[in-house]
Amino acid sequence: CGRRRSGPGSWVSGQVGQAMGRFRQLPDDALLILAVTTFESVGMGFALLVLVLFLEDAGFTNLKIGVTLAAFTAADIAVQIPAARLAGRIGLRLPIVMGILVTTLGWSFYLFEPDFRVYLLASAVAGAGTGLFSPSMRALLARSVDEERRKFIFSLQAVGTTVGFTVGSFL
Repeated sequence: CGRRRSGPGSWVSGQVGQAMGRFRQLPDDALLILAVTTFESVGMGFALLVLVLFLEDAGFTNLKIGVTLAAFTAADIAVQIPAARLAGRIGLRLPIVMGILVTTLGWSFYLFEPDFRVYLLASAVAGAGTGLFSPSMRALLARSVDEERRKFIFSLQAVGTTVGFTVGSFL
């Protein structure tokens, strides 16, 4: 009959086209921050997978490996609110630099002899470093776009983080 059918496929392609148009309109600063956070997620996905394999090879039980990973996550979460307050007082740059340095320090503890307590401390320090710079990176991302595009930019960041962790774990 010559009528176009509209179905789920056309809705999806319309939404993708709309998102691509919005993506092309993002400022360069926003795209750079998205690229940095995605790339950081690739590295973190790779590092956490290697950490599990490293701890397994060092003879740690699954329980100790899980506790080590939980220490990273708990420290990351515990530091984020104080880090956001700190960034509000002193600016965004210093917490980002400090967070990167603290994260690097934490990962470097794995160079010591295989001792569960040292590795637990290493994970907690690395997690605290991640928690230190994360709020400032999100604030930079929020500042890079106007208020009406923030939901879109944070959705892209979530997608980039998920893709980054996934890709990193396959490297």
